[in-house]
Amino acid sequence: MVERPSILVVDDELGPRESLRMILKPSYCVHTVEDGTTALTFLETNPVDLITLDLKMPGLSGMDVLEKIRESDSDVMVIIVTGYGTFKSVVEAIRFNVFDYISKPFSVPEIVSVVRRCLDMGNTKRALNSLFTQIAPLPDLESHPLQNTQLTEKIGQLFCDPGHVHVVEKDLDYLETIRLISRCIEKRDAYTAGHSERVSHYTDRLAQQVDLSDGVRDELRLAAYLHDIGKVCISSRFMNTEGKLSSTDWAILKRHPIKSVELVMPLNLPHDVISAIRSHHERFDGTGYPEGLVGHDIPLSARILSIANVFDSLTSKRPYRDAMGVDEAKAEIQKCSGSYFDPDLAGTFTDLLEGQQELFLVKDMSCMPGGDVP
Repeated sequence: MVERPSILVVDDELGPRESLRMILKPSYCVHTVEDGTTALTFLETNPVDLITLDLKMPGLSGMDVLEKIRESDSDVMVIIVTGYGTFKSVVEAIRFNVFDYISKPFSVPEIVSVVRRCLDMGNTKRALNSLFTQIAPLPDLESHPLQNTQLTEKIGQLFCDPGHVHVVEKDLDYLETIRLISRCIEKRDAYTAGHSERVSHYTDRLAQQVDLSDGVRDELRLAAYLHDIGKVCISSRFMNTEGKLSSTDWAILKRHPIKSVELVMPLNLPHDVISAIRSHHERFDGTGYPEGLVGHDIPLSARILSIANVFDSLTSKRPYRDAMGVDEAKAEIQKCSGSYFDPDLAGTFTDLLEGQQELFLVKDMSCMPGGDVP
């Protein structure tokens, strides 16, 4: 018999606490406590898979409890439960890696959906950590063949629809392995499938044009494959939304570069790769995230990756808009030169687009939504 996931509900109000217990108990092993101190005592001897945590409680506040939980367990999944007037506290809590939040009064479908997504994401994080730990001993980015059969089977089982996976017949080098993991993860969302593949392609074209070495170009391609991997740690309800995100939702979404860096730590990647992943949403005028870096304080690798990332986003269909053509996307990049983008790199990229559109529209349909993934 498969052991059911364990959930701890922490809420000082009897009504919400019991409602959560009744909603969740058919599928999970649910424990409830009425204050933060009792919660911390319970967790000392009872590991759980997920905690739902009320922020506004007497004695130890939810924020106090969350800080103490993170001192001893950086991985346990946490969902914040919040009432009207505490959304500012939710934003503050986001830096402690909460997965999502639920507003009071809550609905049964919302609770079931958020909890399921949260537990699925926890499983994905553990699977990625296991894979990255397995391939981490490679000393550098040169061609070091990996024994492919078990590895590709494991990747396929964890991240892909089995109907879209076959075992690669040859041994994979480091970069190909990361590429395969990235493609399999993205395959789960039709709107992001192939994104990192295309960003890697555009990044390499720009890096080649500014005469970077082959080794630096390989590092940039690696960063491109991994730049959005932290989105597996973000609740899917914040992705591809048609409406305007609230400040709380946006604060959660903007954590994905940091989460990407945290996820790839077992790989012991070169500093420049980590910098590119972390800073690919920084803007030249300092209005980007996560740190608000300005101009050439933004690593060159991140400035290159930023342009490639935005170009692919503009030329890809989303639920809330159609894809732009190359000329329209080019005009947007020119418009944002000097604000979003390094003006020199933006000029080089748009020059490349002139008369070479075929080089910037990836024709390999295995990279595109709906294509097969090996």
